[in-house]
Amino acid sequence: MPVAAIAAESEDDIADSIADKIKDYREGEIDVPTGEHVRRWAGQFDPLVQRSILVETRHFLEKRYISKGIAENFISGLSRNSNLAGRNPATFWAGVGFLRLQERSQSQCDMLAILSDVLCNAFGVTCARQTAANGVYVYIDDAIFSGRQVLDDLRRWINGWDISDCTVHVICIGSHKSGRWYAARELGRIAGLRQIDIRWWFDAEIEDWRKEGNGEKVDVLWPTYPPGKWCLSKNKGVYQYVPSDQYVNNWWTKCPDDAKKFNPRPPFNGERNLGFESEAGRGILEQAFLQRGAYICSLSENPNKNMHPLGYHKLNGPGCGTLLTTYRNCPNNAPLVLWWGDQDASYPLNQWYPLMPRRTRTANRVDDLPEENAF
Repeated sequence: MPVAAIAAESEDDIADSIADKIKDYREGEIDVPTGEHVRRWAGQFDPLVQRSILVETRHFLEKRYISKGIAENFISGLSRNSNLAGRNPATFWAGVGFLRLQERSQSQCDMLAILSDVLCNAFGVTCARQTAANGVYVYIDDAIFSGRQVLDDLRRWINGWDISDCTVHVICIGSHKSGRWYAARELGRIAGLRQIDIRWWFDAEIEDWRKEGNGEKVDVLWPTYPPGKWCLSKNKGVYQYVPSDQYVNNWWTKCPDDAKKFNPRPPFNGERNLGFESEAGRGILEQAFLQRGAYICSLSENPNKNMHPLGYHKLNGPGCGTLLTTYRNCPNNAPLVLWWGDQDASYPLNQWYPLMPRRTRTANRVDDLPEENAF
């Protein structure tokens, strides 16, 4: 949107447009988001940056929020893709084995339900079969983040059932580049020995390699140093960075390994930045999400070791920082300020009001789809 047009908008208008963008988020499970809901969430940030946060939030949701319609269109188009299904997709899909391997996450069942509807309407085929008549299996999910989910699922299946001589199509709507690379590398070590061909299909790839020279391309939150100052260390005689935000400072003190792995992003010199409305707006968003995320981390006396201000991550640092969310749930890899908290719960969850309250994982709903064959 042109800068002049954005400047002419009121904050209420921007909040209303954000609510409209995520109107199908967890539809039927929670109240439909409204402009008032968005304004209440934004009101928890410093008043001086609330407008920038609203502008940048709308921008990243427009680019990275996967609505149910987007998921359905991608899966529908892929079902007829000749590179996947060949010249006779009806015959191809009739012989495929559809893997249901996730033990706790509901995302695979949800995506299989969409795929089953698409295939049933187009070819009279469902996703009930788990064995493959044509040596082809499909593993589907909404997104790949760290790559651990798909890696653990397929490795357990391959080793547990002694799988060999087949093709596995991994289908997801969004894929983080480093996560897919990691999963592909580790699975390749197994698949190559068993003559398993693993192929990857995704609608959007998220650039998340935090490396020098890649700052303007990285599509996840990667903060520069937060506001603060450098001071001379009395112990080592070297300059150290001291953040001015008390919660960031407390987080660094409590989690020294995170502080050591905090590799700041070099600011981008251009006026615009891929994935963000502006470089200035990106900087404000990153700092605000980092600081408020550090506040959330401070509320727990014994936080999960993978919990970081910008989202859950097994690696030390500020967190995953993904801004990819879907209509069915907000991943815990996303910044805490987006999903953490529950106003109807007791302390500490009632200390933060989330924009996109997260559904926690439960046992996989195996009854969502009839089971014709087990392995």
